[in-house]
This record gives sequence, structure tokens and C-alpha cells, in this order.
Amino acid sequence: MQTHIYFVRHGEVHNPKKILYERLPRFPLSENGKAEIESTAEALLNEGIEIIYASPLLRTRQSAEIIRKKLNLKKIYFSKNILEIKSHLKDRPLAELEATLFDLYLSPKNAEGGESMIDVSKRMEKFIKKITKLHSGKRIAVVSHGDPIMIAKAQYESLPLVLKSIRTNGAYIKTSGVYLLKI
Repeated sequence: MQTHIYFVRHGEVHNPKKILYERLPRFPLSENGKAEIESTAEALLNEGIEIIYASPLLRTRQSAEIIRKKLNLKKIYFSKNILEIKSHLKDRPLAELEATLFDLYLSPKNAEGGESMIDVSKRMEKFIKKITKLHSGKRIAVVSHGDPIMIAKAQYESLPLVLKSIRTNGAYIKTSGVYLLKI
């Protein structure tokens, strides 16, 4: 029996300063983000989801709580393995990063405490193996962040772990978007 993992990207974030917030605290969902997640939760109603996990950051906790209530689930489980990426570029203006397609991985400074795509891939793989073992054959919602979801997607679709695999052709997961992984 297959395990179905519904990776959900959190809703739109309230970010009036337009900065890269990464793991910075206190970045809640915007009103639009709440509405996005309500719509996603509605779409997930008939999927038979029994369990929900979330990254411990505020925006993912809020998104998971909206989904939990809509799906009438008892509890949200949290995992640091599905956290947002870590780089040295947090708190930088988004406009400054757009020209690089938000390449947060290749900068030499990233070695100073940042993560590579391989690092993110390893922690996502660890998480996926753990929940697949714990909840074999179940349907699980996992509320996480864009890059970790896209890196897991690239890995399971046997794409190379390079920026092009996660950021091109309009395939990047939108806020409140869902990627279904069947294992």
C-alpha cells in the first residue's frame, strides 16, 4: 500500500519590507495567505488525510492549523527537518535577489553556516523515510517551504540537484500549492 505525502507550501507571508525572511521569526501569513490556505484545505477535504506535519516557523504553523481545523485532525506534528533553507542572505531585499533567480546556494559565503541543496535534500529524505516508516500506507499533509519541497520533488523525480531543476519553467510551487508524492 502506498503512502501519500501531500507537501503544502505555506500561504502568502505578510512581508511589507519585501526581504528574504528565510528562518527569521515573526513572519505571519497575510490575509491573502490565510485565504489561500483555506482554499487548499478545502481542496484536501476529500483526500483522506489522517496526519499533518509542519515546519515550526510561524507561517507554516498558521497554515497547518487552518488545514488541521478544516480536516478535523487531532494534532499537528512538527519537524525541523522540513524547515526553510538556511543561507547567509536572509534579511536582504528581494529585489536584490531576483536577478540571480534567488540562487541562495552557490555564494562562497553560503559555506559560512548556510546549506547546500544536498544538505536540504538529505534532511528532507530523512524526514520522508521517517514518516513513511511511521505512517506506512497513510495519507499525510506536510506543510513546509518552497525550496525544501522543490528539492524533494527534484530528488524523487531523479532531476539533478541544481538551481535549474527547482526554479525554471514556472514549475516552482506557489504559495499554498500542493505537491503529491506517492511512495
